[in-house]
Amino acid sequence: MGEMMNAGVYYGIEDIRYESVPKPEINDDEFLLKVRAVAICGSDLRTYLHGHAKVKTPQILGHEFAGDVVEVGANVEGVKVGERLSVHPGIPCGHCYYCQRGLQNLCVDRPGIGTVLPGAFAEYVKIPKKTIEAGTVFHIPEGKKYELAALGDPAVSALHGEEELDVRLGDTLCILGSGSIGILHAMIARLKGASKIILVNRSPERLEKAKAMGVADHYFCLKTDGDLREFVMSVTDGMGANKVCVANTAKESAVQALTIAAKGGTVQFFAGFPKDDPALGVNGNLIHYSELHVIGSFGSTPRQFQLAEKMLVDELIPAEKVITHRLPLSAINEGFDLMRKGECFKVILDPTQE
Repeated sequence: MGEMMNAGVYYGIEDIRYESVPKPEINDDEFLLKVRAVAICGSDLRTYLHGHAKVKTPQILGHEFAGDVVEVGANVEGVKVGERLSVHPGIPCGHCYYCQRGLQNLCVDRPGIGTVLPGAFAEYVKIPKKTIEAGTVFHIPEGKKYELAALGDPAVSALHGEEELDVRLGDTLCILGSGSIGILHAMIARLKGASKIILVNRSPERLEKAKAMGVADHYFCLKTDGDLREFVMSVTDGMGANKVCVANTAKESAVQALTIAAKGGTVQFFAGFPKDDPALGVNGNLIHYSELHVIGSFGSTPRQFQLAEKMLVDELIPAEKVITHRLPLSAINEGFDLMRKGECFKVILDPTQE
């Protein structure tokens, strides 16, 4: 048996074990990253609680990460030992119909690090050289923080959403959902020039935490604050929000979103809905008579990943605010408990800590 490493291995629903496993051995077309920071994603939590069709157990999850290059295969060009990198988990094929049109987020063959391939809840993770060719490797400048670079995947998803919404100077944006993604949406929308941001959430405790960050202009709690439409109309001079983002999985939010949108506005379904019951039952006349644009948002492109990483490490948005807990990798189950209870926004795990 070769060298060993510590990892958080997913064996099935609500079963992640911190244990010793073989350290990855790279071939000529791979390189090895020593993980310095890895975040727990909401999709990791869904896999933990409900399983994932593409995850074959046992598997090492973890797809929001950054670290140091420690080994490079003979055929790999573009990275060197000692370089500091973050890597987007989705690896587009580069030649399908969608990739050829710049829609790599819709690639038909896009294996993921931390789902199909072993992920970064470990001391080391091996990376295919195809990531370099695809443009999903970001070189972290010296002096910039690993933990900020590790947020590249959620930040670029939010950036893709904000680009699809075409948020610009003078816009009023209402975000339904104040989790880490909703907060990143708000931060990026502000950077893009949104003049008024309304943040909505069901949990008052979570909304208060978001309010403490100061990312929006108005905050509304669905549980305690009354009628959402009345509130939105009251702070928009009776017009509604011309951009609305549904950043949570509740079908009720999709229905509400259409009622608070301004005429000619755009409503974006950013999050997926329950796979066993995705039908939304929306009022088609709201779309028709108000001439609403209803769009989806999924994933991101390599161009957007590079842009999001620069935005993060140069601290153009205060993304560090969403990191509420920093734990050693050995505390991975504690991290998942915090996520499950909604007591955090982002948990960063550090495999180099004891």
